[in-house]
Amino acid sequence: HSPGHQIVHVAGDRAEGVMTGDCFHHPIQLLHPEWHTGYCVDPVWSAGQRRRLLERFADTPTLIFPAHFLPPAAGRIERAGDAFRFAFVSG
Repeated sequence: HSPGHQIVHVAGDRAEGVMTGDCFHHPIQLLHPEWHTGYCVDPVWSAGQRRRLLERFADTPTLIFPAHFLPPAAGRIERAGDAFRFAFVSG
């Protein structure tokens, strides 16, 4: 998304989570990972990174914590045909 951006993947014996930082700004980007905001320095590269993250964690028990989604801002990535969706979880 921007220079210095970080994604944090925390894994333990019983659970794992990914804090996606600025990777996603809105859940619609799971349906359209190629869509970007004006803040993406390199839109093509950013879309590729989003797609790789979605492919890696889709249909796994990994909790995803997007920084920019409205609460509850934790969930799992699920495949939806050729796209993905965010299944929000509540605590």
